[in-house]
Amino acid sequence: MKSNYKYIVGLPLIVLLILNLVFYFSLNAQSSLQTISHRGAAGLAPENTQLGIETAILNDAKITEVDVRRTKDGVWILMHDERLTRTTNGSGKVSDRPWEYIRELKVNHDFEDISNTIRVPTLNSVLEKLKSQDIRLIIEIKGSFENAEMANEILAVVEKNRVKRKVIFASFDQELLKLLKSLDQDISIGLFTFFPKKPDPELEQVEFVGVNWSTVFTTPWLVKPILDADIPLWVWTVNSGLLKRKLARRGVKGIITDRPDIEIEAGAN
Repeated sequence: MKSNYKYIVGLPLIVLLILNLVFYFSLNAQSSLQTISHRGAAGLAPENTQLGIETAILNDAKITEVDVRRTKDGVWILMHDERLTRTTNGSGKVSDRPWEYIRELKVNHDFEDISNTIRVPTLNSVLEKLKSQDIRLIIEIKGSFENAEMANEILAVVEKNRVKRKVIFASFDQELLKLLKSLDQDISIGLFTFFPKKPDPELEQVEFVGVNWSTVFTTPWLVKPILDADIPLWVWTVNSGLLKRKLARRGVKGIITDRPDIEIEAGAN
């Protein structure tokens, strides 16, 4: 009878200890999770704009990501799409339009409380402000380099503004990243991919490998080599506090989100 009593009394204590351990490790996983604000802060302000970056900062993001493309006359601008139609009142491909045309365009958006006169920023203008801002910037290069001269152009914009330590160059194109790294060994780089695998040996020092968040659950064996190599795994695009918590428990180190204002939901599951 006494042994049964000890068992009955001891069992809740064991359960409580286990729950405390789970909660402790859950907190540790969450505390090491970085929030990366997507396209400035696309869920709170027009994407790829100076206002978006400032909105990310106001919501305590320490890293924000923007997309860049090159105009016909060699100006690097913030723009995700190949064509201007979705995000501006212009038309045609970015690569076919000169900066003089694009600078007059207005950014399309659905935010009722935000002005409809926002313009497309150049990368140079964004980096000028970055010097005094408390945030790192991921520059995701869209498209590809036709030659090394184009790669040197974008490196020169960063060098001119003396913000190399605050910038991470990123791309889905490993060859593009290799070219950038060959031209300047001191830059930081990150790799996005739809087909997770360890980066090529030349890119082993990447700051992160970014994948679609669903990959972590549907094909975990694909991301395992990245985790085993101790390469920070980042995922896009996560706008749910509950999902952020679940991903943190799967070894994810960075959450790319349109909503930097949404915190990880508390809980152990």
